[in-house]
Amino acid sequence: MTGSTEPGNLRGLKGRLLAALICGLLLLLFFQWRRSSLIDLPDGSNLGVLGVTAGTNHVLFTQPWHRPLHKLTFLPKKLRMETEPFQWKSATPSTVVWAKWRGLTPMSTPPEFVLIDGSGAVHPFEDILPRGYRNMTTVGEIRGVFAVIQMVNENGTVHLRVYQSNAVGGRIMAGERTLRVRY
Repeated sequence: MTGSTEPGNLRGLKGRLLAALICGLLLLLFFQWRRSSLIDLPDGSNLGVLGVTAGTNHVLFTQPWHRPLHKLTFLPKKLRMETEPFQWKSATPSTVVWAKWRGLTPMSTPPEFVLIDGSGAVHPFEDILPRGYRNMTTVGEIRGVFAVIQMVNENGTVHLRVYQSNAVGGRIMAGERTLRVRY
């Protein structure tokens, strides 16, 4: 006999409701975090910063469970391909911004990235976005390396500012984020 005066069915129901509530809150927090990494650009497209890497051998797994799943060699090839990391090598130590750009059209101007250092100085990134997107005929999505700068911030974070030019040549700040760097 337990010390509770509630019938077993009522106690079990309360436990399941509490578990469902906790799961719902965790999902809400997860999706809020995912949304916070999106930057709405002035042309109506949006940019999701997937991550920032530093060094010379850049590897980015886009989801936390991709790294362990990718190491399981017995999984079907299609599933392992879905967990394939982004990879890129730079000749000198660099900081790389990995992103996905959704809703762009052939008329979309590419986003511009700048790094703000600890003293507030602005350092523009080199834009290496493939220019082939201009040949698109429909709205699409591009993923991969978007920008590179030949400097590495040693404190483990970078402060990025993102701009996009409009049709009349004005440069509009779309957003800024402080992100953890993966070495």
